[in-house]
Amino acid sequence: MNSKDFEAILKEEISKDIRIQPHPTIDGLSQVYWKADFVTTCPTYDVREVADRGYGIEFPNGSFQMHRAQEDIRSIAKAHIDFMLSEEGAQLLKDEAAIREQELKERNSVIKPLDEGNITI
Repeated sequence: MNSKDFEAILKEEISKDIRIQPHPTIDGLSQVYWKADFVTTCPTYDVREVADRGYGIEFPNGSFQMHRAQEDIRSIAKAHIDFMLSEEGAQLLKDEAAIREQELKERNSVIKPLDEGNITI
């Protein structure tokens, strides 16, 4: 089954917010997302029921990554979603938001108004 057929199954079994998109630069590899979160990768053309050590993708640097089987992808997606919906996942999101807010404050604090001499004409 291809990744789009498998996406329909995942949407039905796990969450309507799951989507599978082809990798933008690597043919034959797709990416599984839940909402805006990257979850895992999967093959684009043949998502197999059982893992096969010889079925995967070879990258330009010569490394080989075995494709995940359907049950592996289901397990990873369920675990990701369960974590993100837990209290610990909610706290992680709050902590990340606080870090991003602090980084923005720090970045904005170093910008000087034009009348303080930071631009030469």
